[in-house]
Amino acid sequence: ALELRVMTFGVVLFTLLVQGITIEKLINRLHLGKKLPQREAVRQQQALLFAKRAGLLELNRLHDNGWLFRDIWESMNQVYDEEVTEVKELIRTHLQDYPELEQELYLLAREDVLKAERSALTEATRAGLIAEEIEEELVIELNNRLAAIEILKENRELDGFSADESEDAHG
Repeated sequence: ALELRVMTFGVVLFTLLVQGITIEKLINRLHLGKKLPQREAVRQQQALLFAKRAGLLELNRLHDNGWLFRDIWESMNQVYDEEVTEVKELIRTHLQDYPELEQELYLLAREDVLKAERSALTEATRAGLIAEEIEEELVIELNNRLAAIEILKENRELDGFSADESEDAHG
């Protein structure tokens, strides 16, 4: 019995060591550890757009509460509107150059919307607005749609690796 435990321990240890040594090579080969520059660029642009819109909301709040005179607000509002338009155009151009990113954003947005629908159904059931049976039925449908999106995302990741590898081979 002791020999069997020692052998089992040895096999497990060997397996873990081999996996630990080779996993880094596998991650690099599949480009899992790399951040794609085009994806990072669109994320940075989205963050900038989010920040500009938040600034615009705050500017409007200050104006609505009487903290800013109309002429100051108009001047600052015009600058923010121009900056938001500029960032939107950068994102639009970037997504035209990299249509796979637009598809990725579509899938993420669709996933968020479906999760919001599911959450709304749960809240409506808690409030007694819809029956539990109806909620369960609709949640199953939403979960199926979410599962389909997850499959699409997984397939896109696999396709993305082969596209990256072909770019590496050509460039």
